[in-house]
Amino acid sequence: MQKFLLFAILGLLLSSLFSAEAEIENIRFENDNGRVIITYDLISEEPVNIIVKAVRGDDFIVPGAIAGNIIDVQPGLDKQIWWEPYLEQLNPEDWTIELSVWSGDYVFVQGSDINFEDNSTVSIKAFYVGTYEVTQKDWCEVMDSNPAKFENPENPVENVRWDQVIEFCNIKSKNEGLTPCYEVFPDSVKCYFNADGYRLPYEVEWEYCASGGVLSNLYSYSGSKDVDEVAWYDEMSDHAPSIPGQLSPNELGIYDMSGNVEEWCWDNYLKDRSKPVYDVRKSRVMAEKVIKGGSWFANYKKCKIEARSGESPDTRDFRLRYTFFRTAQK
Repeated sequence: MQKFLLFAILGLLLSSLFSAEAEIENIRFENDNGRVIITYDLISEEPVNIIVKAVRGDDFIVPGAIAGNIIDVQPGLDKQIWWEPYLEQLNPEDWTIELSVWSGDYVFVQGSDINFEDNSTVSIKAFYVGTYEVTQKDWCEVMDSNPAKFENPENPVENVRWDQVIEFCNIKSKNEGLTPCYEVFPDSVKCYFNADGYRLPYEVEWEYCASGGVLSNLYSYSGSKDVDEVAWYDEMSDHAPSIPGQLSPNELGIYDMSGNVEEWCWDNYLKDRSKPVYDVRKSRVMAEKVIKGGSWFANYKKCKIEARSGESPDTRDFRLRYTFFRTAQK
């Protein structure tokens, strides 16, 4: 089954998703030769994730060139975040930085540079990703129908085609007042990655997220070196998918990126991965698409983060699904 990760952009920040118990106080700013140092105090009873937003008039972005106390921040004084605005071709004097506490069903994934064996480097931009797989309830609220073979509103949606996921993303974006990412043509689909709607991840984004982002412990599976701790696969599954979130999450707090149901990605499937694909804006409709994550039907090897396969986009399979994913910039 293919899962799809709805990657959430900052536009989804509803008041109900912020923690009422945690507060950010005493925010200070310092310009250190172009690098902006943001110092703050966190009043909270538990660790939280921090949203960094740069605002200019009615416009805003989520900076990608940031580091520091952002993810899983412990309560305390003098927490720091560093922003390198000139790496993003931004003048810090034009933007006002705002900090918020993030909670709810989405996780902020900080961007970073990734080095590959061919000595190439990919600069991953920040994004938001769903904590859990998209459920049948989530799907039905948007599409008014349930394609799943294993019917249960709390189970992950499965048995969905790649083009149905594209349609789902656009409709959900419109329903929430967001700009859809996709423009559909007879023989191709174009993705506008600066739009604030929902979309599918690139394979390299999926792997970065499944590996734990900047918190990665370099596990073989998403969140552990022991597949039994994090993945529903053939020896554990009782021949069916599971309600999301029943096993341990990965380093970012995301569940089921290994096992349960497989996930569609944006990329056309290429057997040769000597050069990682990133920033491709157009995808041929009938080309095979990348599938990641393994499933309840697969053996443990298919659940490894590096494992991959390709399927025709018109494939409907009870192992395939999608997870909420949105870019973290506008």
